[in-house]
Amino acid sequence: MKGADNQLSKAGGGRPLRPNTPTVYPYRSVMRIITGSAKGRKIKTASKGVRPMTARVRKSVFDTLGDLRGAHVLDVFAGSGALGIECLSRGADSAVFVEKSPQVAEVIHNNIKQCGFEDRCKVIRADYRKAAEILTESGRKFDLVFIMPPYSLYKKISESKLEARFSSLLSQNGRIVIEYETGGEDGGEHSGEKRVTKRYGGTTVSIISP
Repeated sequence: MKGADNQLSKAGGGRPLRPNTPTVYPYRSVMRIITGSAKGRKIKTASKGVRPMTARVRKSVFDTLGDLRGAHVLDVFAGSGALGIECLSRGADSAVFVEKSPQVAEVIHNNIKQCGFEDRCKVIRADYRKAAEILTESGRKFDLVFIMPPYSLYKKISESKLEARFSSLLSQNGRIVIEYETGGEDGGEHSGEKRVTKRYGGTTVSIISP
C-alpha cells in the first residue's frame, strides 16, 4: 500500500495529524459516537456547509450494516467525519475521509485526534471527482463507501451516476451507503444490485451491494 499512501499524500491526505491544531472554523453542534471503543466521545460539526446525519438515522444505518470489524472505509463528503469515525470505533481497520473545504477538513482532523484514531486515518482534501481519480489510481479498495453529498449536488449529477463513480473502488463484497432527499430517487439502479432503502422523513438512505 506504499504507492497508495504516496498518492494520497499528494492530495493532502497523507500528512500527519498536527498536534494542537488551532480551531479555525466556528462549531455548530456536538455529536457523540454511538458505540465501540470511542463510545460517548464528542465530535464537532462545522458551523456551515455541513448537514450532519441525525443520531436516530446513524443508529439505524449502523444497525443495518452489522459487524464492521476489519473493514476499510471511505467517507465521501465527510463533513464532521462522524460516519468514518463511528466505523473505526466499531472495529474498522482504516478510514479515508474526503472533504474539499480546508476549514471543514480541519474539523475532521480534530475529531479524529479527539477519538485517538490518528494512525488509522487519512484525509483527502479534494473535490469528490478528484478524490475518486486519486483513489482509483492508487488501487485502494474499500469494504464500505459512504456518499452523503449536499442535496443540491443532485441537480448536477444523478444519484445512480454518483454511486457509479465510486462503485469501482469497492472490494469484492463491498457496500455503498448513499443519502438523498426523499423523493429524489432517479430510478437508475444498476442491473443485479441489491438495495436496502429506508426513509426517515425528508431523508432517504440506501445501502447498496452492486
